[in-house]
Amino acid sequence: FVSDYGMQVNIYSRYGIKNYSVCGKDYRHVNMNEYDFTYANLEVICAYYGVTSILKNGKRIYKSQIHLNGNYLIGYYDTAEDAAIAYNKAVDIVTKKGCSRSFPNNYILTYSASEYARRYLEIKIRNRILTWQPS
Repeated sequence: FVSDYGMQVNIYSRYGIKNYSVCGKDYRHVNMNEYDFTYANLEVICAYYGVTSILKNGKRIYKSQIHLNGNYLIGYYDTAEDAAIAYNKAVDIVTKKGCSRSFPNNYILTYSASEYARRYLEIKIRNRILTWQPS
């Protein structure tokens, strides 16, 4: 932890890495030196809420999940942006169904507003989210 303007924060937050991120899944040290905190050495693999990067059969895919009363799998996607949009869509669904928790939203800067809207409508999520009811 470091002292940053009177707040005690994780040093990784300076690089856009969330405090719950896992080394190797969400970020990595390029030169394998975990004590080298230069910008060139830290690579953010996945910077979105509810999205985890995994290797499956040698291919990187992205798992999207949401925590309600436990983790609910939303789906697996080819890009981190699609997984983040699926997370946003799941948040919208459970919020409309009466979930009182506040979830952070993912902001995807790589898509225009029209492209985001198109992807939002196209992306499929699991039925377990669609049929979820608050307890």
